Formats: sequence, structure tokens, C-alpha cells
Amino acid sequence: MAAKQGLDLGGSLEARIESREGATWVGLSGDITEAAKLDELARLPGPMRIDLGGIRLINSLGVRAWYQFIARAEAAGVAITVERLAPVMVSQISMIKGFMGSRTRVASILVPYFCQSCGTDDTKLYDVQPGVRLDVPGTSTCPKCKGLTVLDELETMYPTLFAR
Repeated sequence: MAAKQGLDLGGSLEARIESREGATWVGLSGDITEAAKLDELARLPGPMRIDLGGIRLINSLGVRAWYQFIARAEAAGVAITVERLAPVMVSQISMIKGFMGSRTRVASILVPYFCQSCGTDDTKLYDVQPGVRLDVPGTSTCPKCKGLTVLDELETMYPTLFAR
């Protein structure tokens, strides 16, 4: 694993880029908004693994920029796997057909939980298998107080989200 570079993609969006196991690994953090310059990512060699765990927000113009980036990359034949999708990105997948393109593979997602006892927000990582129902538990254990956390999203969203 060799660090290659950091890249400012506009606004608060930043990318960490490394070569890992024969792929270009990209760790995105910040907000995907109208300021995002995702074309910079399209210039990177494939295959690509994109970690979206650091995305805090995506607005409507950010959705358009993301959609266009994925479409361009797929048209160019770049194989993309996305991992650790932040809850805001998972929500977009549930609402927008083709948000991740037609060939982009989703490897894992972060699912939000909230502890009603101590107020802690937490996420749990779940692997995604193409075509397989994703069963996400409605509760988990709080990492802070060891109380019960509840799913902070619609539970009905997950089972069929990646089963297509």
C-alpha cells in the first residue's frame, strides 16, 4: 500500500488516493455539492475502489455530479467498487434509480443507529452481496453506554435495496 496523493475536489470534498492490491483506492471525505469536481477522479486509472464512509452530505447538484461521474467512468470501461457507503449515499441509492450506475459494485454500507439512553450516534458496517437480501437488525448495542441503539433509518429500505 503506497500513498500517492491527496486531492482537493472543491468545497469541502477531499480525496486520499493510494494504490492498493492492483487498484486505485480513493477515500472521499466532506460534502458532495455544486463545488465538487469529480472529473478529477475520472482521470485516475482503474479499476477503482471508492470509500464513501467520509461523505457527510450530498445536495441535488452533488447528486448530478456523482451520477455524471459514474456514467463517464462506466462508459470508459472503468470497473468501480464502492465501499463503506455513508448513510447519505445509501439514501440516494434508495431514491434514485441508477445512482450507482449499472456496473458499479457496492461492497459495503454504513448503517446509522441512535442510542436513546445516551444520545450517541453510531454506524455499523454491513457487507453487501449482489442479488442477496440485506437484513439489517433494527437494534444494536451502544458503543458508549452499552444500552440499546435503534436503527436511525427506515428498516424497510434495506432488504431489497441490493437484491436486484
